[in-house]
Amino acid sequence: MKYGIVENHKFILIDENRQRLENTIPFMPGLKETDIVSYEDSEIEQGHDGVWYEKGFAPVVPDDVKLEKAKAERAKAVAAITVEVDGMVFDGDETAQARMARAITMFQASSLPDDYTTAWVLEDNTVAQVTVSQLAQALLLAGQKQTELWTKPYEKDGTNG
Repeated sequence: MKYGIVENHKFILIDENRQRLENTIPFMPGLKETDIVSYEDSEIEQGHDGVWYEKGFAPVVPDDVKLEKAKAERAKAVAAITVEVDGMVFDGDETAQARMARAITMFQASSLPDDYTTAWVLEDNTVAQVTVSQLAQALLLAGQKQTELWTKPYEKDGTNG
């Protein structure tokens, strides 16, 4: 149960404690204790703007707001990518992918064999000797995970369009 004062289906004040609202009324010109109405939780909803409304009156979330939210969620997911190759867990975020690509390019440009090893800091901050082939596999897997995540904000799945 919640108590509130509503104007045009939008809550001006809302609280689970009626007494707190009654104590606030004297400081709000134009409002009186009789303006406080009780609401069941099923009768109210919080809008995307963080404001509470009577059920069915929250403003519709604009597509551009949905898209920006989905892009922010995607960025967090991309930043958290990890991949496993031969029992080693690699960071797979965009910075790690760029580092892997540079290392692979450097090794290949230097005509080093695929089993050439180099020191690499893994996701758990341990240092391991990894081969060019292992880095290439990690880069491929990270890129595939990122590709899966990248199109999500644009999919028409009910959350963003």
